[in-house]
Amino acid sequence: MYEKTTEGPEQRFERIRSHAVDMGNQYLEEIKGQEKGLVGMKSGPLADIPGQAKAVVDYVERVGWGNSDVFMTQDQSHAGRCISYNGNCNLNGENLLGRCFCMPGWVGEHCETDSTKVPCTHKDDKCFYSPEAGVFAISYARWEMSQEAEKRTWNAFSEGTSTFDRTDEHLTDFDDYKPVGEVGANLGNFMEVGSGPWTQSYWMMRSRQFKVDRYVVLDPGVISYVGNVKSTVFRRGEIPGYEGKTVVINAGGEHLDIFRESFDTVMMVNVLQHVNNAIMLLRNVYNSLKPGGLMIFSDCWMTEEQEREGPDYKFWLDVVYHPIRMKREVFEQFLQGFDAIYDVRDLDAFAYKVNNRNKRGTYFVGRKKMC
Repeated sequence: MYEKTTEGPEQRFERIRSHAVDMGNQYLEEIKGQEKGLVGMKSGPLADIPGQAKAVVDYVERVGWGNSDVFMTQDQSHAGRCISYNGNCNLNGENLLGRCFCMPGWVGEHCETDSTKVPCTHKDDKCFYSPEAGVFAISYARWEMSQEAEKRTWNAFSEGTSTFDRTDEHLTDFDDYKPVGEVGANLGNFMEVGSGPWTQSYWMMRSRQFKVDRYVVLDPGVISYVGNVKSTVFRRGEIPGYEGKTVVINAGGEHLDIFRESFDTVMMVNVLQHVNNAIMLLRNVYNSLKPGGLMIFSDCWMTEEQEREGPDYKFWLDVVYHPIRMKREVFEQFLQGFDAIYDVRDLDAFAYKVNNRNKRGTYFVGRKKMC
């Protein structure tokens, strides 16, 4: 049974940050013999965004992307007995746990009524914006643009100058992952969605000494990471310490529909802002978990300022990286499918207020309802 710590988040962060850096340095020591260029390396957080990624913003302003056509999912059914509506929202929206979220230009309970839509320019996200949900799906061409910025960022760290991306903050706000289980617990068939090169799960596993039956890592940038980022945790096709149990998949979470009630534990941390269709992904994640399966989840929803701005928020580097900007209502709909074990929100989370960020979102651990 998890008991919440009485330690303040600032104090916890200082302690955990040191722990995270130590784990990173130990990892680099372990792989020195395998990778040239890592000798003398020190673990630490990401540096500033490289100029190569900023060039993508300039390209968008000058040229834009190819098209802004967005397509909804044909099969929007859910695994399990908890969902009252399993339809496909007339292919004008996405079904999330029985509720339709309509694409711009459509309204109604099942997105059956045509409405006004902002014209697309292929240079901003206004035509992807829904007053009900924010931006939950974008065109494939727009998504490729954001992925290009991501790859340029990771490739800038090709010599392994880092081993974690805000891992210390996530360890802090998940209370060192104590809500996930006791030290040494077996998480069964485990999957991390949207891992990046260093994952969040490996540091959780290492810190808590968790065991698994199968360790699946899924990310659309896997091939790029393995080829370009020397400190990639799974660069040799295995997670250290989990040899023979690792499966690394080069794909986005939109392709998770092949897994149906297959996993005991799924982890997804700061992924939704980067994807092509976030509601499809949330549904796939839900479907991939067994009834009673454990969900480890964190992401940001739109701030009050972003909600006031609506579709007119400034198109700058952060938006190029993070095209998906959903409203809190979408997250609430998803999380109602789980019995919460741990839920820290908004400015109660250290990561959402440090360095004057003023963000909103959740750090959540819960079990999929059995119904």
